[in-house]
Amino acid sequence: ANGKIACDAFAGGGPPPNPTSSPTSANFDNAGNVTAVGKSLFGIPPHLSGNITLGRSIYNSYCTGCHIERNNRTFPVLRSRIAMSPMLYDSAQIPDDMLANLVAYLNRFWVN
Repeated sequence: ANGKIACDAFAGGGPPPNPTSSPTSANFDNAGNVTAVGKSLFGIPPHLSGNITLGRSIYNSYCTGCHIERNNRTFPVLRSRIAMSPMLYDSAQIPDDMLANLVAYLNRFWVN
């Protein structure tokens, strides 16, 4: 019914309808930010943001000296692993917002 109303308005010289965006089913938006779908999949708390580019910078600063990339790590798993020896990073050294970015970077190739 709404489609017919929009078509009738347009045919009668009314303004064209404004399309609304559909919710995305992708893990990332075009800017590399984790979407709600991605946050759920990667275990990132809803109040945090994750970004691939920012995560790459964190990875290069904290991880590349000792690690190869280990993709597909969730937020809770990574928080637990980085607290272990020899890293011993706690939430003061790598706060949750930094960890969310790191998780975004490590999950950039995860396909649903």
